Amino acid sequence: MMLTWVCLLSLEISGSGLQAYAQECKQPMSELVFNQHKQQLERESFEEDRMKMATTFIKQQKCMKVSQVKSVIKMLNFEDNQLAFAKLAYQFVHDPENYQEVIAIFTEAPTRKTLTRFISKRK
Repeated sequence: MMLTWVCLLSLEISGSGLQAYAQECKQPMSELVFNQHKQQLERESFEEDRMKMATTFIKQQKCMKVSQVKSVIKMLNFEDNQLAFAKLAYQFVHDPENYQEVIAIFTEAPTRKTLTRFISKRK
């Protein structure tokens, strides 16, 4: 029987120290690709469709910057959807050290606490 180990994280030494990120998230999507996607989201009339499209897109692209995640969250109207997307996006984010910026978007303290707990369980 052969065992295979899969490395889910990569480590990189940069000017700001040691960084860990998802194996497939070494290169976040370009602003051009993101802006094309954002335009598609803006054309969606219904929140449910916008959420489905955003979820599908991040799963396909697998790598976004925190600034891009924030832009998508701001396009969603319902806090439940915003929180769900923020949780999903965490595993696909290139710069998780900046995820406090995403948490700061939420105005309700219970939502911020929920997201903070979610993230702390994944570190």
